[in-house]
Amino acid sequence: MVRLALTLYIMMVIISAALADKPDMFEFEKMVIKIVNYSQSLEYLITTPTLEPVLIATQIRKAGPGDPLAEVVKNLVLSRDSRRESAARFRDKSGKPIKWANLSPDNNYALVGFQDPSFENMYSAALMRVSDRHVLYEIKVPGSILDSLWSHDSKVIAILESTEYMKKTPWGLLAALSGHPIKIQTFFVRAVDPISQRETRIKIVDGIENASALLEERNEGDVSEN
Repeated sequence: MVRLALTLYIMMVIISAALADKPDMFEFEKMVIKIVNYSQSLEYLITTPTLEPVLIATQIRKAGPGDPLAEVVKNLVLSRDSRRESAARFRDKSGKPIKWANLSPDNNYALVGFQDPSFENMYSAALMRVSDRHVLYEIKVPGSILDSLWSHDSKVIAILESTEYMKKTPWGLLAALSGHPIKIQTFFVRAVDPISQRETRIKIVDGIENASALLEERNEGDVSEN
């Protein structure tokens, strides 16, 4: 009996430690990952406590007014321009040029990047303390950083990432030879706590061709369930 109680206690300690290592990315009321390519638009919601992404909306893409791909690309460009302007305020202690910066709502932290998203993939970033430009945490991803979103209380930043490989079917090889390769993408969201520097990474979806994606925070009434 004592051995059973001890075993249960140890299991509870291990589970508690595992949960403590995961930052609470759900400071967001509704965090939605929107993924759009030439044929469809998908929206995923990350739910608690399972951390499982749930598909909440899907539609066939139609060009013209309200085109979801055009809307996502427009929002990404606006965000990119804003973060490029914010980067002018920063320089890290090594003197490396900062190409973009996403400031936390309380202006105490910034996620900064060293690659210009207009010309190259963003594969690394750093969490910086604004007051002294000290780098708290470096982030390197196996693919590309696509977007990022701070929680309202500045305790967590969510980072949207993707990895990719080229489609190797006959059509895929022909597309690559013509200079328009077909990318097969897998999307992830990484959540990082700038104070404790804990993080967790969740797979959203894989097998998506040539897509653009962004993070959005929405109010309860803005998310339409399937």
